[in-house]
Amino acid sequence: MTLNSLENIQCRITKYSEDIYQALDKILDFIIPNWILLIRKHPSALSMDLGSIKGDFYMQHNKKRFEQVADFFAKMNFVVHLIDLRGFGFSGGPRGSQSIADLQLDVEVLIRQASKDLPLFLYGHAMGALVIISLLIRNPKLKISGVICTAPTLGFPLNRNIGPLKQFVIKNFGHYLEDLVINTNVNPTSLSKNNQHIQRIFEDRLVMPFLGVGMARSIYKTLPFIFKNSHQFQYPIMIFHGKQDTQSSYENSVQFINQVGSKDKHIKLFDEGYHELQHDEEFQSIKQQLSEWIKIRLESSMPFGILSQPRLLIGIPVQKNRRKLIIFLMLLLLAYFLTVLIKKGKFKRVQYPFVPILILYNKLIKKQLK
Repeated sequence: MTLNSLENIQCRITKYSEDIYQALDKILDFIIPNWILLIRKHPSALSMDLGSIKGDFYMQHNKKRFEQVADFFAKMNFVVHLIDLRGFGFSGGPRGSQSIADLQLDVEVLIRQASKDLPLFLYGHAMGALVIISLLIRNPKLKISGVICTAPTLGFPLNRNIGPLKQFVIKNFGHYLEDLVINTNVNPTSLSKNNQHIQRIFEDRLVMPFLGVGMARSIYKTLPFIFKNSHQFQYPIMIFHGKQDTQSSYENSVQFINQVGSKDKHIKLFDEGYHELQHDEEFQSIKQQLSEWIKIRLESSMPFGILSQPRLLIGIPVQKNRRKLIIFLMLLLLAYFLTVLIKKGKFKRVQYPFVPILILYNKLIKKQLK
């Protein structure tokens, strides 16, 4: 199975019927990953999470989550392409157990379906923005005309952030607990000010309140990578974030936009904005600003072209730095020493902790030396 096969990403795509399509003079691609939406030019388009990249597609599944966004672009005469990523919506795969690298690979498969003759924009909401930004940091030379993010998951508010000890355990030992799921403790009433939308969230059986430890580990390892390498992000970017967002920290969005290497960077903060801005009154302002922002970038945009790279760089570069693990093991050894000393009550018996080491030396190392 080739990389370009959409079967690789265990996703569903629903195609518009041909009689709906109308030929238009100017075509523009958008991608919005998981929550990701992809838009080209179409008279009416509905969406949910992740957009595909080529052809006249739209996502019917769970469409209420992002139909306002898709409808906005559709009325601007852009075709909308949508897809569910693996493990999300109606796509196959374990729920909430994927790594960021897995989702980046899905986005790569989609990007390779993009028309070479059209400019390409990416739109990411929440974790979808995390997927897009981290992918583009590792691939700074793609011909992406612009990136739009709403409530990007670049950090967590203090009341949702876990302590440094738990983060250390998840980062360094989470791969042993990948099948374990944890409660995300997301309060649906804090996502939006729209009561009708909150009711739909409660009734939506595709909304999952759990997260795999493996995915949590991947997120916590990706976040520091993003800020450490933010200067490598060279694409035009526009971020919208609400200050009342209880899921993603707007302060981290401000930090990222200040550090990012791109000279074409903008951020709009809403004092009373919640996490899902597309369902609240702030969306009117977002539409107006996006309309102007896109028109300006279109003037200097170029076709996406053809990817010459056989593979995009995904995930985080492997580092063989084991210093944290060594420090952790040293602390455990120190605790062992202190426990033995306190229990025995005599320093003359300090030799007890060395017994396992001496046995190992006699049985293994000494024999090899002979």
